[in-house]
Amino acid sequence: MAESLLLYLLQSSAAIAVSGGIIMFIRKAFDRYLTAETRYRLWFLLLILAAAPFLAEAFPWLGRLTSRLADLRTAPAGDSWQGGGPEAAGNIFTATGLLHDFSVSVSREMPGYLAFALLSLWIGGAVLLAVLTLISAVRVNFLKKTALPVRDAVLRDIFEDCKRQLGIRRDIPLRSSSRLRSPVTAGIAAPCVLLPASRLSGLSEDEIRCILLHELLHYKHKDIMSGVLFRLLLIFYWFHPLVWLALKEMDSDREIACDTAVLALLGEKASCDYGNALLHFAASLSHLTFGQTAGIGGSRKEIRKRILYIASYRRETGNRRLKSRLLYLLTAALVICTTPSASALAFSSDHYRAALPQASLEDLSSYFEDFDGSFVLYDSSENRYLISNEDDARTRISPNSTYKIYSALMALDAGIITAKDSAMAWNGEACPFDSWNRDQNLNTAMTNSVNWYFMNLDRQSGLDSIKRELTALSYGNLDFSGGLSRFWLESSLKISPLEQVKLLAELSSHTLPYSERDMETVKDALFLSSDGTSSLYGKTGTGTVDGKNTNGWFIGFIESENGSCSFAVHINGDDGATGTKAGEIALRILKEKQLYG
Repeated sequence: MAESLLLYLLQSSAAIAVSGGIIMFIRKAFDRYLTAETRYRLWFLLLILAAAPFLAEAFPWLGRLTSRLADLRTAPAGDSWQGGGPEAAGNIFTATGLLHDFSVSVSREMPGYLAFALLSLWIGGAVLLAVLTLISAVRVNFLKKTALPVRDAVLRDIFEDCKRQLGIRRDIPLRSSSRLRSPVTAGIAAPCVLLPASRLSGLSEDEIRCILLHELLHYKHKDIMSGVLFRLLLIFYWFHPLVWLALKEMDSDREIACDTAVLALLGEKASCDYGNALLHFAASLSHLTFGQTAGIGGSRKEIRKRILYIASYRRETGNRRLKSRLLYLLTAALVICTTPSASALAFSSDHYRAALPQASLEDLSSYFEDFDGSFVLYDSSENRYLISNEDDARTRISPNSTYKIYSALMALDAGIITAKDSAMAWNGEACPFDSWNRDQNLNTAMTNSVNWYFMNLDRQSGLDSIKRELTALSYGNLDFSGGLSRFWLESSLKISPLEQVKLLAELSSHTLPYSERDMETVKDALFLSSDGTSSLYGKTGTGTVDGKNTNGWFIGFIESENGSCSFAVHINGDDGATGTKAGEIALRILKEKQLYG
């Protein structure tokens, strides 16, 4: 869990750095073509990018748009094969030895204690900023409650006139407080405009109108909401210097966009009055931080920047607005195309969410002993699913050696091997299992789960071809960032037990997009045994990390005169979760259900 979260932070931080750099470059290089509003709205691309993983949970189809950065979580344990321990080479049927389950270990690149320490540091920083944000919200709420209604009839008339000018019908309270040093707009659900009780004297009615229009425009543009969202982004990425810089620039751009909107309403002749109003509140900050308010005040440096902008203000032409919108679209496209890790972990959704035609839930946890896991059965004759532990059944996990079914299908379809000629010579490199240290064909390689055989098939198929083929099959999360040699081995590619069963049902019924002969060839390689009335086909898979078997699969199907049933068992644990153990669990359940054995 710690590694997964740290990986998410690392990948999304890299994406934010790239996209933030693009936004800053566009702002600087094309400043003369950008309107003030567009400069401000450019920062929303950064917010959307950071929110992408959470959007993906609600809209899984977004996961198709991008893929993640290289999977840093695990890597092959050196150049030579490493066995997965004594349980990695067991037999499902110890007496007959029908199926062998071989696996190799991969290693975590980050020690667990270091991952925990870094995660604790991140949580500490996030909690600190969250507490500060909460304190700020409490202060704003207190300020709103203690502020007094403005009773000056002239001020109230100007305020109502400004609301009519902006088309605002909502009742927005106008209050004053001696605790304020500059006007602010506060609140999302119950917004109000707060004025400093002692700092309005000396301002003309025109200058007051500029101030009130500015504050009401913050409400109309929903700037408080966007400010809060950006501060939430800061809580998650408090360690990222570019996020702090972006937030500072965004605040400045927001105020300039609001200044421009005021001048667009009042005309260039109002520049002098507006500039005087800004100077009146120079260096007057409300000290209500973390996005809870938006106001006309600011530091001397910010006020100077805004005064210079106001002094040079010219009404924006239609041509400039068009160019600005085109630049915005260009920037959005660049951000999407150059930050493929925008989704990090969640963008390629880790859960299968499709609805099932008919499904029955049954608690079969007693079969799983001390392991967590799930059992899925699909009866094609009744078009019905039986599921134990639906959450795990929908959770996507590394397929490990169960992927080899589809590696074989793709190689057969491409003509790399054929039903009659699937032989491949061993290169002499020592492997951890004797059965791997010899020439192989599809049947022996599938039976003994020979990694080098299927890796050679994949190399000849090519990653681009594999991506196309598995995309056509809708194979899990379709994340190939782990690299050609290991994306399926405790790495980036993940698939749920429900998806495994769906594909197996199509293989059994010859409805996959491959020739019937190729599918029969793979089925022959998966054949395990027959009990006289039914035939059992299956494949194991074991995920071994740092020498511990943490993830076990046994998937397959049963064919008889009455039809076919596809099934999958997945188990996970600290150790001992092998394909062998998953197979034993599956066979006990199938026998209990009188489906096989």
